[in-house]
Amino acid sequence: MAPVLRAFEQAIDASPGGGGAVAIYIDGDCVLDAWSGLADRRHDRPWAAETASVVFSCTKGLLAILTHRLVERGLLDLDATVATYWPEFMTAGKAKISVSDLLTHRAGLAAFDTSVTFEELLDWERMITRLEAQKPLWTPGSAHSYHAITYGWLIGEVLRRVTGETVDALFDDIFSQGLGAEVALGAAAATPNRAHVEVGRSSFAHEPRSENEHWERLTLTLGGALPVDLVGERAGFNRDDVLVAGIPSAGGVATARGLAKVWSATVRTTDGVRLLDDATIAEQTRPQSEGQPYFAVPGPWPRWASGYMLTSDRRPLLSAQSFGHDGAGGQLGFADPKYGVGFGFVTNWLSDSRDQRANSIVHALRSVLEG
Repeated sequence: MAPVLRAFEQAIDASPGGGGAVAIYIDGDCVLDAWSGLADRRHDRPWAAETASVVFSCTKGLLAILTHRLVERGLLDLDATVATYWPEFMTAGKAKISVSDLLTHRAGLAAFDTSVTFEELLDWERMITRLEAQKPLWTPGSAHSYHAITYGWLIGEVLRRVTGETVDALFDDIFSQGLGAEVALGAAAATPNRAHVEVGRSSFAHEPRSENEHWERLTLTLGGALPVDLVGERAGFNRDDVLVAGIPSAGGVATARGLAKVWSATVRTTDGVRLLDDATIAEQTRPQSEGQPYFAVPGPWPRWASGYMLTSDRRPLLSAQSFGHDGAGGQLGFADPKYGVGFGFVTNWLSDSRDQRANSIVHALRSVLEG
């Protein structure tokens, strides 16, 4: 693992003022767990073994794992309409939207017609009511575009209707308690051990130059409820109240070790736990949405399976079998059934789409495994 550790050290060197951690499991065993840099440069606090960080959209991948566990148990049918489980959802042209449409970013509900307030953002029931009233922005199923924030409430409410439990509770039951992974959502995410997140290089340094860029930003900010980079000094996901709200699209907090352990347990028994079976993985990691999105922005673009990100020119993973999810500014968690790998990289120093830190670590890991 020496080349991987060197790539990680270079990644932290490229995070001036910040820090991060990387962890790798192979065949259920942790083979690398490293951390470096500052967890909070305001107080010169170093990153430590127990330091957790907001993982942003990596949370979506964890939500997909929970969803497919319900499919395995026969409690959820991805081809069924969302209204089968959530009857109030069928209004405003949404009666035919399937659960699969939600998972593959094809529902047409990536943003709202009117701005969301900060107070609404923190209130699950108000956001659910808003989604029930919202008309799709395109014909559902006909195209895809990334549901950056709304994804969490859409999938989360389906899970709540099916299980009777909040998504926070499911994270705790399955990941934290069941697997012993340092992964949290909701009140448990507001841990004093978490890193303070800063924007090193913003992807949004200019005003929107097209209608599509305008809508892309609306998917992130919901019209002003969140900053466009998702964090600020005392804003967005640096705030305890935002984390306590348990927004399942972006509000997860994890150590790299916890993230890697969860992904490991999807493909190999890890500490006695296997989260998904091989048949589920084969079925739910088929490509579902790829190519130019509805809100057309410059490529390369991600490729999506059923809730999971697949390897692409935008985010090269370990092999063609890899599945997982990245997160704003550089976070990455994924599994690879070919190599039996669970991978986690987290950083509190956010960068833009040119960021290669996680990619370079994955490249080094690939060279080790192929060598």
